[in-house]
Amino acid sequence: MTENEINAIEWMKTTKDEAIAKINDKNNLKVVCMLYARRRDRTEAIIKGFEELEQYRKIGSVEECQEAMKKQKAEPPGDIWGDGNDRDGNMIYDMYACPSCGKSYEIEYDHFKYCPECGQAIDRSSLI
Repeated sequence: MTENEINAIEWMKTTKDEAIAKINDKNNLKVVCMLYARRRDRTEAIIKGFEELEQYRKIGSVEECQEAMKKQKAEPPGDIWGDGNDRDGNMIYDMYACPSCGKSYEIEYDHFKYCPECGQAIDRSSLI
């Protein structure tokens, strides 16, 4: 949490605590209780909001979350290439690259649904 958020939460907790203390005012109990209930509800909601914000920050930035969501959509391999020829001289395409990070894998042996390097989902249907 930022220093301003920590200060805001401390202020709200103090405000809430002061409201509790004012309930003991016997002269104006009804008004004080109504004010306390509204203040308590508002401060609790704001404190909860700050706590939820901190949980989201632990997950990552908005940009990081968007990038992770993009990687869940399977993409076809970036490049497909070969390093040899068959008996007739035709190129054997036996390598492919992750469409996101470019890490290379073998078509015959590396049957990854997700790139082990960056997590990008890979649509292997074009490799079969």
